Amino acid sequence: MKRILLLGTCLLPVLAFSAAHAATQEQKCEATKNKLAGAYMACRQAAYAKALLKEAGPDFSKCAAHFTSAWLKAEAKAAAKGSFCPTQGDVTEFQQAIDELTDGFAMTLAGALPCTAEVGGFCWFLGDAGADCESTCAAQGRAYDDPGTAGYAGSSGTNEQCLAVLTALGATQALAADAVSCGMGLGCHVDGALQPHRCTDLTTAAAAGVNVGRACACQ
Repeated sequence: MKRILLLGTCLLPVLAFSAAHAATQEQKCEATKNKLAGAYMACRQAAYAKALLKEAGPDFSKCAAHFTSAWLKAEAKAAAKGSFCPTQGDVTEFQQAIDELTDGFAMTLAGALPCTAEVGGFCWFLGDAGADCESTCAAQGRAYDDPGTAGYAGSSGTNEQCLAVLTALGATQALAADAVSCGMGLGCHVDGALQPHRCTDLTTAAAAGVNVGRACACQ
């Protein structure tokens, strides 16, 4: 009997400590979201692995559907208990961040190098002087991306977008005057003095110029 009483006396502080430090609904929701983020990343990487073995494109539909549903359910559960998650209504934001992260993992594992800069949803590299964008992208283990190179920063883009890309790639000077036709298809680039330029004639993958470093979008 004395042993039982002694054991109970010892357990009381432990039980009191546990009760005092029980997780709040906010903490529970945050913990759930952490688990969901990890599970979503694992699901996407597994889809990449499966696709490689089958030589097909990865299917992320089930991963995305479960992630979105469970994330919203976690927020609803906290709300039903009169509480809230530390962050709310952010499923799209976190999903996009995880998508970009896992895509980057897959590209790196495939031999592709990380982007020097990411602007406008495109992956950018600054080509060596005299190099075209096809060879620049190939050197990174990637392929030329025309919607980015020509469409976003080149002939179909804008001066502001070209300058944003070149600034992200390390250029420190302002764009030279207005965009003009260079007759070479160079698109967005820097000259030998690292002065930014944008040519308005049709940007092409194979264009190259002496002492010209092209802004190349690669995928």
